[in-house]
Amino acid sequence: MIDQNLLYKIIGERLRKARFQSGISQSDLAAGIRHLRTSIVNIEGGHQRAPLHVLYELCHHLRIQLISILPLEEEVRKDSLVSVNAGEVVQELPGRAAEALQEILREEPNYPR
Repeated sequence: MIDQNLLYKIIGERLRKARFQSGISQSDLAAGIRHLRTSIVNIEGGHQRAPLHVLYELCHHLRIQLISILPLEEEVRKDSLVSVNAGEVVQELPGRAAEALQEILREEPNYPR
């Protein structure tokens, strides 16, 4: 099952990063696609679920491909989350992120467990 909140959060984060790299303000991006700046704020924050045609327009204006903001399926599947015990905190992470964190924890001998 796809975690829709995580899906739109990741898309928003990737759009924000692309916008920063392009040096475009939220206001300019909004004007470029004929939306309000608050829509850009909400899309980047993962709070507003932009329709596909809006995502295409955003990517076109940022001069990036739509595929570059779309997460892999395993990044957003609820059933692919793995529990990682990091000291007193147990975190549910997508498979690849969990593997990376577990590797870091194994390499850090002074990390309290």
